[in-house]
Amino acid sequence: MAALALRRSGLSGGLDLLNIQPEEPPPTVAPADSWSTTTLETLPEDALASVLAQLGSSVDQLVVACVSSSLCDAVSRSWARDALLLSSDPHLATDQLLLQLTLGRLARGLVRELDIAGCDLLTKSAVTRAAMAQRTIQRLNGTNVGVGSWTPEQLLRVIAALDDLRVLTADCRSLGASSPLLRLLAHPAVRLRKLVLHKPESGAALEPAADDLALKRKPPGGGDAPVDLGQSGGGLRGAFEFVAALLAGEDASVEALAALGAALDGNRHLEQLSLGCNFISAEGCRALAAAVASHPALRSLSLEHNPIQDSGAAALSAALCGRGSRLTSLSLPFTGAKDGACRALADALAAGAPLASLDLGGNLVTAGGAAALAAALADPSGCALRSLNLAANYRLGPEGALSLAAALPSSGLAELHLAGCAVGAGPVGRIAAAVARSSLRLLDLSHNQIGDRGAWDLAWAIAEPHAQLTTLILKSDDIEDDGAAELLAALAHNTVLEVLDLSGNRIDPSGEHGASQDRRVTLGFQSRPFLHTPAEAAPSGGEASGGDAASSA
Repeated sequence: MAALALRRSGLSGGLDLLNIQPEEPPPTVAPADSWSTTTLETLPEDALASVLAQLGSSVDQLVVACVSSSLCDAVSRSWARDALLLSSDPHLATDQLLLQLTLGRLARGLVRELDIAGCDLLTKSAVTRAAMAQRTIQRLNGTNVGVGSWTPEQLLRVIAALDDLRVLTADCRSLGASSPLLRLLAHPAVRLRKLVLHKPESGAALEPAADDLALKRKPPGGGDAPVDLGQSGGGLRGAFEFVAALLAGEDASVEALAALGAALDGNRHLEQLSLGCNFISAEGCRALAAAVASHPALRSLSLEHNPIQDSGAAALSAALCGRGSRLTSLSLPFTGAKDGACRALADALAAGAPLASLDLGGNLVTAGGAAALAAALADPSGCALRSLNLAANYRLGPEGALSLAAALPSSGLAELHLAGCAVGAGPVGRIAAAVARSSLRLLDLSHNQIGDRGAWDLAWAIAEPHAQLTTLILKSDDIEDDGAAELLAALAHNTVLEVLDLSGNRIDPSGEHGASQDRRVTLGFQSRPFLHTPAEAAPSGGEASGGDAASSA
């Protein structure tokens, strides 16, 4: 039996079936990985097809096709799927392999489906060249390709290269709802999974060019009739008004956002939508909420740094209660949301909204809003929320933190962010007791001045045998050596906690606690401006004093 010797070759990560010398010709067809390429070329066609069929993935077959013309012909004959599925082995998919296949080895017109999802070694330019070489591609999955998302211009170049495109799946980022983006959204083959809209830094309002309103392309059935994107896109002209408002730095009008919602409604596969920093007001958010309520695929919506306030958040909450809503992640940091938004969102959660992640950081939530959310979390009928971010709500205070702590044991919450909420040391004992009896995996209490007293309480919690916490973040909390000693002592008996972040506190970096060997502990920069008095720092002269000054620095 031949010896097995598979190894990586100079084909930029491809699989090479070389240097495999069979001792004697086998009486039957041996496994595919026991043959050398020289021996494979001498096999009868039926035996070679059987060997190729045993290869683990289509990528392996395609790498064999790159070895010689005869093997390429054999692979092409046995390759009945007409699909180039590089996503099955993304670590092997490089520009060299893709271009060698599409430009050199595979016959033009052979590939009908190209799946390169998750191939982060590929570049956008190589994909475009491959599309130009194989113009008969009908289905292209290009999500998470290379570095960063596609731009509308890059995707339009790929579309222009393909004559029979039926489905193009991709993620996209754009500076505003630009003319290329609107053309892309209106194209019947485009299935965007993620769309990020950034406000342009400067520029004048755009006017739609003539070729933007009618993109000339051959329809799937043939012929030369142009596709009117003003109709197929569902409100393209109105969306240009939205572009003008964004570029002028004005509040987006209700009509423009309704038109944008209609345009997005035409893309029924969109899963993530980010509209941060786009001057969307409460009225505009209400117009957009209608599209969110009925969208069958949208899972994530981000509206950070838009002044939607309570009324806009309430409109989104009402949309979440709709039967058609699939939204599981809602990000509303720095939107002016107050307790009214929390009450509306709590009602939606209690009504069975599928929301699993909610970000309300940097708003004006008080203890009343926190209590409303806590009531939804503790609802015995069940709440889908697993991650709650209330960081930088300085009005929340100790009372709000206590409300949330009381809900933790009966909730399914896995992450709670309360950094910069003016919690103080008082409530930490009850928070710690609740954490020890909950399913919480991550707790962030940074910038809350909990001091050593709060650290002692949390040390007791992580020492509990049933504690499930894996990440505890206590940055800039005025913790000193005594608090650090308690936390590290408890950590020695805890095998669950993976991260303990004590950066920015007052722990002596030269002491036994500062020199902790536990890799789970992050100390980072420590601020100790009043660590020692001069007499304590330098009992025998200026030498020790200089050393302590260096430590403080």
